[in-house]
Amino acid sequence: MKSCPYCGGIHEVGVVCKKKPARKPGKHKSKAGDLRHRAIWTRKSIEIRERDLFCCRYCLEHGTVTTRDLSVHHIIPINEDESVWLENDNLITLCYEHHEEAEKGLIDRETLSRLATTEAKVSPRLRRR
Repeated sequence: MKSCPYCGGIHEVGVVCKKKPARKPGKHKSKAGDLRHRAIWTRKSIEIRERDLFCCRYCLEHGTVTTRDLSVHHIIPINEDESVWLENDNLITLCYEHHEEAEKGLIDRETLSRLATTEAKVSPRLRRR
């Protein structure tokens, strides 16, 4: 049994509540989403994480080593310029917090581009997060 977020009741596991809203066709589908589900993207994202030493590059720049909740961020979004979606200089490894900030424009693209185009180095004096 599990509690239902739609009606507040309790249902058997696997039962779909009648109050669950139906998805609108095509609402969650995007070109970016389609591209991210390709094997070439999986290989590229692994390559970028390896390049960035499996660390958030923004944290690394500010003296912390963060190796959890990482994702690869497109500095120039796919919906702005699809031609650069697999370019190494357009991709950077970020932790969840900094990825959200980058998506909102709180971390500027110039900073992200600079970090993506310089070699990642982990100093023994850095603190883990």
